[in-house]
Amino acid sequence: MIYIINTTLRSGLTRCPLPQLRQRYIFLTCAHLRRLSAPRVHELGHIVCLRLFGLRLAGFRAETQGLCIEYTGSAGSAAHAIAAAGGPAAGLALAYAASWAGAELLSGVSLLLTVFNLLPILPLDGGRIMHILLTALLGEKRGGRAARACSITGAYSLLASGAYLVLSGRGAAVVSMALWLVFAPENSIGIEKRRKIM
Repeated sequence: MIYIINTTLRSGLTRCPLPQLRQRYIFLTCAHLRRLSAPRVHELGHIVCLRLFGLRLAGFRAETQGLCIEYTGSAGSAAHAIAAAGGPAAGLALAYAASWAGAELLSGVSLLLTVFNLLPILPLDGGRIMHILLTALLGEKRGGRAARACSITGAYSLLASGAYLVLSGRGAAVVSMALWLVFAPENSIGIEKRRKIM
């Protein structure tokens, strides 16, 4: 993943101003870190995994759920689960590299995005992985129902936690994210679960 990021952003490299990081080819240079953002790396992780399994990108679409990567081609359930996990894996790698390089804000944002996306709630990546695993284990119909039940339970649990944080004066960020998940449209999951990824 670091190699792909390095080759993708090779143009315009500058020397790193921090003395302890003057070795330019260890993980990410400071010039790279200035250009990267957690959502870009997250989506790049999905794209790399899709390409590794021979799936072709059809485009990007902004939805109320977030940025969706549309793709074509066929692959097994494991490939789709790995493609869904590719974004969080890339985000975790970025969080580690940014922390190592001293970019604490980028590291924190990337880690937060990764943890949030791994929650087993649709339409997040963790929810998609859960949906794929449950349908593989229980069949399409029962697995889909179980995934939706887990997703709804998780979203309302997050909403209850967020409400507690608001009442205790700790901010409304969690309740805002939970409301987005509670009201996220799920009507395309049965048809398009293997044709788009967040």
